[in-house]
Order: sequence, then C-alpha cells, then structure tokens
Amino acid sequence: MAVNDYVFLRHLYQDFGDTEEIGKRAVIWNDLANRAEAHGIDLLTFGLQGHYQGFHSIPSVIQRLEDVTNLLPKYKEFEITEFDLPVYNDEVHAQFMADLLSVIFANEHYTGFMLWNWYAVEGGKPIVGFKERTTHFKNSNTHYKSGAAFVNFFYHKHWIHPTTLKTSNQGNVVINAYYGKYKVTVDGVEHIIDMNKASSREITLQL
Repeated sequence: MAVNDYVFLRHLYQDFGDTEEIGKRAVIWNDLANRAEAHGIDLLTFGLQGHYQGFHSIPSVIQRLEDVTNLLPKYKEFEITEFDLPVYNDEVHAQFMADLLSVIFANEHYTGFMLWNWYAVEGGKPIVGFKERTTHFKNSNTHYKSGAAFVNFFYHKHWIHPTTLKTSNQGNVVINAYYGKYKVTVDGVEHIIDMNKASSREITLQL
C-alpha cells in the first residue's frame, strides 16, 4: 500500500508550518502504519507532494528529507510525488531541479520523483502565468531549461543506462553512483553490487 500527504513536506519548513502541526501529522501517519501492519498490509511507499512554495536552500532540503525518514520510521520508501517551484527565472528553476534530483536520489530512502505538471496548454496555447513557474516543457518535443535538466538527469547519466568503462593498468575502475543495486559485467560474468549506507563508501569486487 502507498500513501500520499499533501502538506507534510511543506510543514517541515519553518516559514510554512510549526513543530506542533508536524508532530500531529506524524502521529496520524505512524498510527496508520501500525494499524496496517497489524492487519498484514505491507506499507511500501510514502508520497510527499513537493510543492516548494518559496525558495529553499539545498542544504535545508537535505535536512528536511532526513527529518521525514526519522519522523516516519515505519515506511520503507519515500517519493516526491509532485514537484513545483514557483520561480520565474528559468536558470534558477533549472539549477534547483538538477540539485534537488541529485540530493533526493543520493538518499537511499527516496526512490521516486514526479513532476506536478509536464506542460500546460489550453486551446493549443500555453497558459500565461502558469507555464513559467510550474512547467518544464513547451510541448512534447521542446524543453524549458528545467525540463532539459530533468531529461539530462534521467536519460544521460551513467547510473541510469548501460555504460562501458575501462580499467586502469592495475585493473581498477571507479564507478560513481547513488545508493542502489547495480549490475557489473566483466568478461561476460555478471556481478550484483548493492550500494547502501550500511556498506563502505568503497566496494572492492574480487574477480
């Protein structure tokens, strides 16, 4: 079972919520988790609607993502189910998109990211005042800069698609990757590497 909260993430920011409200919502969701567990229901994902109604620094975002996992210990995975940043500067929007994706998938508890809006049209024309702050694509084939940052992260990074690497003369190769499981094939032999917080920052594969 997956659940979704509209304002939990927003209330974690001091300028939009308070500790009392955060505590109340945590009690509700933890109680649901306990009742689900008692009935044999497997809680898979907790969705956080990521409406960043104001500009927040990336260090503060990192801390809040950790806060969520600490407040809701019963949930196995977390996802940002809607991303919206009301910033009209396309350069800033794109940079925040790239940085946010990086910090989310660097956290082993976060497994998904969903945009609130892809692109907005009405009668075949962009909706004025809406597209600048929430959309990432002018149409199906043309990107705003934030859309380009999104596509670049998910389709042009080596941890997303198969990549061939060469070892050094000593037979070593460095793979920079986020937490998760990876298939590494050497001379036709496939190995599964599991990168997680419990493991070392460096994993040596003996061949």
